[in-house]
Amino acid sequence: YSVFLNGSEITNQTSPWVKDLSDGKNVIRIRIYNNAGLYADSGDINIWVDTADPYFSSGPTVDASHTPLETWSNHNTPKITFTGTDDASGISSTGWFKWDWVGTGWGWKNMGNCSSPWEQSLPEGPSWIILQLNDNVGKWKNSPTWYRFDIDTQPPSSSVSALSTYKTTTSFTVNWSGSDT
Repeated sequence: YSVFLNGSEITNQTSPWVKDLSDGKNVIRIRIYNNAGLYADSGDINIWVDTADPYFSSGPTVDASHTPLETWSNHNTPKITFTGTDDASGISSTGWFKWDWVGTGWGWKNMGNCSSPWEQSLPEGPSWIILQLNDNVGKWKNSPTWYRFDIDTQPPSSSVSALSTYKTTTSFTVNWSGSDT
């Protein structure tokens, strides 16, 4: 038997064949010989090995002119750009998670898949989010930090007490109240 690993022949092999493979694509072909010197090939077998986590090769970068971090904003769709990379098996998906009430307590709630630029509509109030890269062998990597966006798209309410149009004195009192929920 011969085994071809990435184009190089390794002769006099037996089954089972055990070999440490390098990260990335490995092409294996088995060649079986008979006593007359004739042979048959198995055809190429592609095996991907991925021992490293995916990583953010650029970003994540928050567009602060769009919706700033940790500052109240009336724009509720923040924008984050990023590029995810996995040198061996590739990126299968990117997800985003929001700190939220999950079942019986607080935790990171899976909000689904996303792509760059990440632009999701967030609810009123503070929202904490993280991004997660997933590769094709099940490894994952979270963004290096969580991002807090403080959203307030509703104007405050106010009330001013009625004043009479004409006064006989120069002194007067104005009462008002306001709230922002």
